[in-house]
Amino acid sequence: HDVAGTLRAARDALGREQDLEASVEEVLDEEWEAAIRASYKPFEVESGLWVVPQWCEAPDPAATNVLLEPGLAFGTGEHPTTRLCLSALRRRVAGGESVMDYGTGSGVLAIAALLLGAGAAVGTDTEPFSITAAGRNAAINGVADRLALFRCGSDLREPEPLKQAGHPLRQFDVVVANILQGPLLDLAPRLLGYLRPGGLLLLSGVTAEQAETIAQAYGSELESGSLWTEQLDSWALVGGIKCRDKGP
Repeated sequence: HDVAGTLRAARDALGREQDLEASVEEVLDEEWEAAIRASYKPFEVESGLWVVPQWCEAPDPAATNVLLEPGLAFGTGEHPTTRLCLSALRRRVAGGESVMDYGTGSGVLAIAALLLGAGAAVGTDTEPFSITAAGRNAAINGVADRLALFRCGSDLREPEPLKQAGHPLRQFDVVVANILQGPLLDLAPRLLGYLRPGGLLLLSGVTAEQAETIAQAYGSELESGSLWTEQLDSWALVGGIKCRDKGP
């Protein structure tokens, strides 16, 4: 296990430069999944949008209910950054859009977009168990035929994941990435390249203090006045519209 790499990611996520004390304890996958099941309950993201564990009854059957069996993948929907992305998708998906969910985890964002009316989605992740979990969750929600999933390498020197898989390269109406500050900065050319001119960009996984750095990194490719930031607790989402007069 890459303990040093995990600590670097934690410092990045928390916006802390100083050393963090850490201890390592081995936890079996089965124990982790059982702990998630014991603590994971349905919750309302906002009025009319719920995330519901697959083994629970939906509190509001008339709402848009994203059913999840997260397993080992990141993305139960409860984290503030995920909630920010879900709320933004609910407000801005009008119907028929194509969506790229970069760092899909459990697939919660891509699946929510499809349930909210998007026409098709692509999800990528570096972890094979995330691809498995996202595929399972797509099937649970009845959208597996509209969600294509691809594993991507953590090293940006590796080939672009869609091209490597033989999937036709295209630009998307919506690109959402709920990852970390470091990868968002490194991936800026790739994420902007995925987005069509006039398309919607949603970036999260960052603290409120880090949001300005992300906004500066992407701002020159976004339409003037379209850039906005939302905050929930100490976390943030940065959104904007890609310039219509610029290509990929």
